[in-house]
Amino acid sequence: ILADKGFVQIIKTKPKIFKAIDPEIAINSLITQKHNELENLKEKLPRTLKGLKKLQPLPKIEEKITVLQGKQVLEPIILQELEKVKKYFKRMFTFEYLPYEIIRKETELAKKGIKFQILGTFLNKDTFTSMKKAVQLGYEIKYYPVEELRISIIDGEQSMINLVNKSNPNNRTVILIESKELTKALEHYFDTIWEKAKPVKSTTTIKDL
Repeated sequence: ILADKGFVQIIKTKPKIFKAIDPEIAINSLITQKHNELENLKEKLPRTLKGLKKLQPLPKIEEKITVLQGKQVLEPIILQELEKVKKYFKRMFTFEYLPYEIIRKETELAKKGIKFQILGTFLNKDTFTSMKKAVQLGYEIKYYPVEELRISIIDGEQSMINLVNKSNPNNRTVILIESKELTKALEHYFDTIWEKAKPVKSTTTIKDL
């Protein structure tokens, strides 16, 4: 299924080898595919409906993708998404940007039993200090280097992608995804990286990572 969606490449060996495709390329390809499918449906649907004697109610399309630009939109969007969390929140980011209001909201949710899995993707003294503080707050923290791509996943139902321009960190593209199918693919990618990542505990030193 992931191969059909373009998230993995199948290498024809015995046994088969599955190679992950660059997530940014795969996600853009899937979004383009969905857009083309909807355009095709839009073109064919009127002709199809004319041939029906009795119209049946059309299923409600619940999938929605919103694209926003700029670093300044990130904090209010994260706070907005945190309001929707009921069971768990998975997040992959650098730990360089951690506003007080987000920490306050996440701490409040953690006390209510919400599970947080946070994957740090950039390591220096400052980000390591932030990771250790998050451990003290009760988050499950791991470290694994990932460039440019940032992901948030809410209960396996909704997700958010934050693409960072390396040459200009303020130039960011934020993609809000209300699609279980695409969110499931992103969560699979997150879980795969999570399994490879190194745990950050209260006794962990920066040399351990």
